[in-house]
Amino acid sequence: MVYHSVPDPNKIYPDHMTNFELTKFEIHDVTFTPDGLISHVDATVTSAFSLEMTLTRAEVIGFMTRQGMNVYFKGKKLILDHVDNIPFIHLVASEEKRDIME
Repeated sequence: MVYHSVPDPNKIYPDHMTNFELTKFEIHDVTFTPDGLISHVDATVTSAFSLEMTLTRAEVIGFMTRQGMNVYFKGKKLILDHVDNIPFIHLVASEEKRDIME
């Protein structure tokens, strides 16, 4: 496996090339439940090779909590916010108690 670093424009040289992506998840399609939570997603998982997968919300949260596993939607990195100690998937930081992908 070839490891590559992703430049971080917020860091200065020489430490700006230290963000290693061992595995990348690119989400293509999202299905929500009526209460605004993710039911499942269709994604391409890339590490040494690419693999198309359908993942549940719990699996996506599991991958987001592991170091070196970045999850993207439409080219933007998703973040995991905890509201009242419950994890929610957001595109930008938010206090809303639902998953927000837009």
